Amino acid sequence: RDSQNDVGQVSSGGGSAEHGDIFSIVTANARRCEQALRTIEEIARLPDSNMKSSTFENMRFKLYSLEKDIVSRILRRQKQSRIKGLYVILDSTLLGGRSHMDMAKMLLEAGVKTIQLREKNMPGGKFLKLACSLVKLCDSNNAMLVINDHLDIALASGAGGLHLGQEDIPLSIARKHLPIDTIIGVSVDSVEQ
Repeated sequence: RDSQNDVGQVSSGGGSAEHGDIFSIVTANARRCEQALRTIEEIARLPDSNMKSSTFENMRFKLYSLEKDIVSRILRRQKQSRIKGLYVILDSTLLGGRSHMDMAKMLLEAGVKTIQLREKNMPGGKFLKLACSLVKLCDSNNAMLVINDHLDIALASGAGGLHLGQEDIPLSIARKHLPIDTIIGVSVDSVEQ
């Protein structure tokens, strides 16, 4: 145990426990539970134990899934908090010959936190390369890139979001394939939608 560096270490000033953030708390405590379950599982394997080690192994695997789900939901909330202020759509038909990267740099310097890449006619390989470059740029500026229409590009580039139109794949299918922390937006044309 490295008690000096534990999350939740009581500050030397005698105040309350200092936690970095909710993500750190969840991760640190999940690790503690996983270690405890592994210890009990190993004890249950001893010849004179009356416990079933598989019970604790199953609990540990369920905890891994639970931790992943909680962490993903926390990350999605953090991404959702970026969707405020000016939301910019980059589309080569509207860039007037300027490069996507140059325009994105200017927008991020101006404080934009969400950029949507919308390219209806760009070849897939070129679109993916551009998306990957924009994801890196956005990440380094604490911003998020949203990919328009293309689930495959959103997945492959690690984009923070996907935007779907009414004629694109259904939201339920996109949600099954994207990490839970990915933001998904859908265009609507009516109150019912």
